[in-house]
Amino acid sequence: TADKMRVMQTLGVPYTDDEIATARETVRGKTEIEALVAYLQGLGTVMKDR
Repeated sequence: TADKMRVMQTLGVPYTDDEIATARETVRGKTEIEALVAYLQGLGTVMKDR
């Protein structure tokens, strides 16, 4: 997960180094649908700021 996030960070995704470092703990115990909802919420926030 962290490796993928680092690659996406180099491509311009605004992940902080702290988010990458704590990614494993952040997703522990989460379901796939929770991850999808969080992703879509983040995407909506990014699109609103454009």
